[in-house]
Amino acid sequence: MRNLLIRTLAGAVYVACIVVALMWCPPLLLALSVFALFMCLRELFNMALGPSGFEAQRTLAILTAVSLLVLVWCHCAYGIRLEYVFLGLLPLLGLWITQIFSPKRFELEKLSLIACSLLYVTLPFLLMPRMVYPTVSFDGRMLLSVFILVWMTDIGAYALGTLLGQKPDSRKLAPEISPKKSWWGVVGGVLCGLIAAIVLYFTGLFRLTPGHCIALAVLVSFCSILGDLFESLWKRHFGVKDSGNLIPGHGGMLDRLDSILFAQMAAFLYLAVFNLL
Repeated sequence: MRNLLIRTLAGAVYVACIVVALMWCPPLLLALSVFALFMCLRELFNMALGPSGFEAQRTLAILTAVSLLVLVWCHCAYGIRLEYVFLGLLPLLGLWITQIFSPKRFELEKLSLIACSLLYVTLPFLLMPRMVYPTVSFDGRMLLSVFILVWMTDIGAYALGTLLGQKPDSRKLAPEISPKKSWWGVVGGVLCGLIAAIVLYFTGLFRLTPGHCIALAVLVSFCSILGDLFESLWKRHFGVKDSGNLIPGHGGMLDRLDSILFAQMAAFLYLAVFNLL
């Protein structure tokens, strides 16, 4: 009971911070984004490389990600020239140079893990400023809608997956990666995502036509499930249960955002293709 209470309180604080930031406080959103990006990369590097080793490369990779995020934000929010955004790549150049002179210079598989981690986590964060600044004015409603779709997908997948997906004859989604996830969970997640999209449409938070609302809800739900599976793949490969212990009862920051990473990127691409940003 105590663990459930801690998990619930931590989840409530997490949700409240995101809602406040996306609805009323752009500086808080930027601060939370920088912190979340930093923690996700740190957890992923600790998972893939261990708690020590390649310190310079880790630092430069995180500095690259944070610099790019801040500069992209400044481009979208304050109109700084796009050329200045590329200055955020300077630490990346330092990362390659550092590897040349490192005592572990030939352990390129480690460098590959750093590069893959950087791309996996950072790219979705870099798309976020454009979603909350569709014009010169801040508007976090679309991104908040995506978060809500992901949260409802998680709830639906857990509920129906627990109710029907744990029976002996139920078909598992990817048993080698996550033995408990079933196709019933997928069904429950997509259904809850669709219900959430309908509610968001009638409340005015989802500023799209009904057809786009339904299509985006299905896309976000599927991609959030895939995002969860992708992080599970990393954790299973490296033999860890959680990416970290930052959030009581929930694990690490990456454990909370794994679904968001895929879902947000998919939502951005959908909105961009149909000129809905």
